[in-house]
Amino acid sequence: MTRLTSRTRLAVALLTASALCLSGEVTAGKPGGGGTTTLPPVRYQLHFVSAPSGGSAMVMYDMNNAGEMVGSFVDAAGVKRAFLARPLAAAQAIDLSTTVTAPAGWTIACATSINDSGLIVGYLEPQGSPNDPNSRAAFVIDPDVTPLTATRLPSAMAYTVAVSVNEQGDILSAYRKSNGTWGVTLYNPLVDLTPTELPFDCYAPNFLVLNNSTSTRDVQVAGLLADQSAFRWTRGGPLEVILPAPASGPGSAVYGINNTGTVCGYTYIKVSRTRTEQRPMRYAAALEILPAGYYSAGAINGAGDVTLGTAIYRDDWGALNIDQLIDRTDPDSALWFSTSRKFYAVTKITERLSGTNFAACGAGVDYGDGTGTRYCLLTPVAAP
Repeated sequence: MTRLTSRTRLAVALLTASALCLSGEVTAGKPGGGGTTTLPPVRYQLHFVSAPSGGSAMVMYDMNNAGEMVGSFVDAAGVKRAFLARPLAAAQAIDLSTTVTAPAGWTIACATSINDSGLIVGYLEPQGSPNDPNSRAAFVIDPDVTPLTATRLPSAMAYTVAVSVNEQGDILSAYRKSNGTWGVTLYNPLVDLTPTELPFDCYAPNFLVLNNSTSTRDVQVAGLLADQSAFRWTRGGPLEVILPAPASGPGSAVYGINNTGTVCGYTYIKVSRTRTEQRPMRYAAALEILPAGYYSAGAINGAGDVTLGTAIYRDDWGALNIDQLIDRTDPDSALWFSTSRKFYAVTKITERLSGTNFAACGAGVDYGDGTGTRYCLLTPVAAP
């Protein structure tokens, strides 16, 4: 069996986004319907955000329903640091190390998730030894505790990362094992004395996702098991294998799970005797293959809307190309449509907002100028 490294999967994702953009606009319409020129009565306004002063190489890992983004960047000294961006309030992200106290001997290297209460999780790296292959520590920042502090999560393991935090404050983490797989834990600082070890190992932490539990649905985790089969686990319930491990060649990926337990990502389907094709997918009670022409569903909200790189997909409208929905009266639209733009990818989506009944989105845009990806919050407004 061929195993894909996380680096290989990232390269595939970036090349996919580039190919989608270069292939031209996709007409709005439902799959199989032949497309339509009718667009919804909504346009997106743009709110670009830049790296903290002197920084570059931004990577946005998560966005909450308020449009707040978290991730990492590289400072002027070449050290990876975590950022918090509030595009609706400021055009420049905040270096978390300037506002949050790190544990002695550690740097706040990457923020991986933020919930609507502003709780931030991520990982620390040793000071003076960035990208140490043997040492990382998971942290949480509680915005209601002053002074702001990155508190290490309890773990006896030398290499641990916090992957996600949900609205209930449950924190999903992964730690690296000696055999190359990853153990998985769930921990809520308000109710748990120690993290709970989950009954499975995962393939890689960047394919682990966590839902928001509700009164009718407990905590759920989805991702890839060590053999690359896709799974969904419900606390107090069984482990479901929703997509099998690949017999050979590339396998599936999991990138999101919503409050109803629907999982999104991509899988491969056979389109002829000799050819397979990567396609975006959702999985609720069964596998659902999303429109051809796109390669992955990167995020999902409670209504089941997903991001498809250059488009968002809704059951009522089908695949909607983002370029067609940009508010051309927005001054930042000139930057969005710059002739130097190489590609863009919509990677995050909020719940649907009252007023327009459309979700806000987070996107990365690459202009090929060597400065890396620029990130942008897209907020829906009524079409003029």
